[in-house]
Amino acid sequence: MMKRRFVMLAASAALAIQTGCSGSKDKEEAGQSPSSPSPAEQTPIAPAQSESTPPPAKASAPLSPNSNPVLEHFPMPEYPALLQDRAVEGEVKLRLRVNSSGKVEDCTVVEATEQAFADAILATVNDWQFSPARKDGVAVARNVSIAIPFYINNRAASLPVMDNGQPELLGLVRPAHPGKGAASATVKIRVSPNAMVADISLLSSEGVIEAIQIVDAVSRWSFAPSRSEYGPGLPALVLAKITFTSSGNVLVQYPYPPPKVSLSEDSQPAAPQQ
Repeated sequence: MMKRRFVMLAASAALAIQTGCSGSKDKEEAGQSPSSPSPAEQTPIAPAQSESTPPPAKASAPLSPNSNPVLEHFPMPEYPALLQDRAVEGEVKLRLRVNSSGKVEDCTVVEATEQAFADAILATVNDWQFSPARKDGVAVARNVSIAIPFYINNRAASLPVMDNGQPELLGLVRPAHPGKGAASATVKIRVSPNAMVADISLLSSEGVIEAIQIVDAVSRWSFAPSRSEYGPGLPALVLAKITFTSSGNVLVQYPYPPPKVSLSEDSQPAAPQQ
């Protein structure tokens, strides 16, 4: 069975603390006029690691006298089971108040693609530990905004089998974010009997996308042969939707549309008490 975990990529565009989210007050706190740009608009977060990847060694560096909070400890949330079974990825946008000790003292969910993702994040946020913001060398409280993606890099065999013998996606490559706001693209993929990507076509798109980058990334996806009542190893035409969020994350929905999953006996909602 798949473990209910998620893997977060170490891309600064995908995982970044954005300062100045609360208007001019925060900029004045950093010693800047409201109209002047921040010297560090985005501070990369220390990426969460999968269990098979050891964390990178931290290089020792002198503390900057003026800096933004940096996330040092991020307990991995549980991936919501029903969303994982449907291979649904998502994103949670938060507004945090990080105190001078580096602890989260206030947290607001600004937006979440699914409420279950927000619940999973909120269950761990009190255990996050930041290196606090500094002003003139002194630790200070700071408001920050953050967008956390939920990624599934491997759609393994425990996912539901589609009626049309949908091949399983064992490894994906995410296209680079165009960096021009929110966008999305739906692609059609022809998978050969030996599970190779044989053809890719763009069916629809919204916003500004880079079609060449999308085709290049999808061409490097790896599949397992399709399974159906007629036997394994059949050719297949499948769809995937790639969403580029305004925060810089790249979400992949495959299969698309997401399959319906029946509740198991142990996850059925409890009957109301009489």
